[in-house]
Amino acid sequence: MHKVPKEEVQTHVNRLQEAMKEHGIDAAFILQGADMFYLSGTVQDGVLCVPAEGEPALFVRRCIDRAKSDVTYGRIFPFERFSALPNLIKEASIDIGSKVGIEMDVLPVAVMNRIEKTFIKAGKDLQYSDISPLILDCRSRKTEYEKEMLRRAGKIACDVFAKVPEMIRPGMQELELASDMMKAARLAGHQGAFRIRRWIANSFTDHVVSGTNACLTTFFDGPVGSPGVCPALPIGAGTKKIEPHEPIMIDFVFGCEGYHVDVTRVFSIGEPDQSLKEAYGVAIQIVRKVESMLKQGTVASKVYDEALAIAESSRYADSFMGVPGNQVKFIGHGIGLEVDEMPVLAPRFDHELAASNVLAVEPKFFLPGIGGAGLENTYIVGEDACENITPIPEEFLVL
Repeated sequence: MHKVPKEEVQTHVNRLQEAMKEHGIDAAFILQGADMFYLSGTVQDGVLCVPAEGEPALFVRRCIDRAKSDVTYGRIFPFERFSALPNLIKEASIDIGSKVGIEMDVLPVAVMNRIEKTFIKAGKDLQYSDISPLILDCRSRKTEYEKEMLRRAGKIACDVFAKVPEMIRPGMQELELASDMMKAARLAGHQGAFRIRRWIANSFTDHVVSGTNACLTTFFDGPVGSPGVCPALPIGAGTKKIEPHEPIMIDFVFGCEGYHVDVTRVFSIGEPDQSLKEAYGVAIQIVRKVESMLKQGTVASKVYDEALAIAESSRYADSFMGVPGNQVKFIGHGIGLEVDEMPVLAPRFDHELAASNVLAVEPKFFLPGIGGAGLENTYIVGEDACENITPIPEEFLVL
């Protein structure tokens, strides 16, 4: 089984420790899965303690044998209950100081309160700060190892999308096509699920939507509508049958060794409404413009502004990035260990892109009563240009 190299985990830890020192944080408690994996090489039920200096310690409830197998950098200790945590940290010779960073954007309040009360009982009235922005900034700058994992995920995406034309047939349900794609993806090495940080979201990889289903509104902060199969999970492919001459939008996430790429392509059985092809052409123009700007030093919000200007100059402006009245305010998002990472190509996100940022760019249009048209590629930002790691043919494919 693949393990994250020791040098890779150590690089991640060192990067976070440097940021912690800059912000006066003495130690960090890490409990969220993607962050724990990034800083240890495993995902377990427990607490990873990262001091501002020195080797981290992973306190594991379940499963310590798997942790010992996975972890290549850092010490491992058995851990049964939170009340034992202060003494365990002391036994590990870690000085957590007085200011501790914790993942306040995702950690349940009950767990946060439990940790705080545990250390108060142990005589340590700690000051807590949100460590998540520092972790997300570190994670946004991919190493060479991470880029290679992302390229592998991109290769899986290319292999699967090459088979999609053979899978599509009139009268099949969206769910059937999604299932056929997932089978092909798993056999090609796709890890199956994906991680998303936003707490209300669910990890559905199979946005396969046909016709006007793409124009449905959902709670999910993305442009593609979808019915799901029930109100309890109103997202992803549904039971609608795919009909001739309607668009089939496939927005699929592929993962390899924890790292993700995001891809969208559109198909139809027979010629679709001409307006869909016109809108798709505008999306292609936007992609080309964005590609030219994805390089070190470009301000993220400026990329959004340029994309929006192209959309607004077309007759489909009201349908850009969602049905009229339900549009999202971005055209690209960071991606890596989670699908919703930093940076974001959005208004007021005035951060400069860094070489080694990875972004999924997804200009899309949603025409009421007709369906969706657009595409999505995943890119690695470079010093002078970007690399498309999902180089799948981009035409609106009419079968």
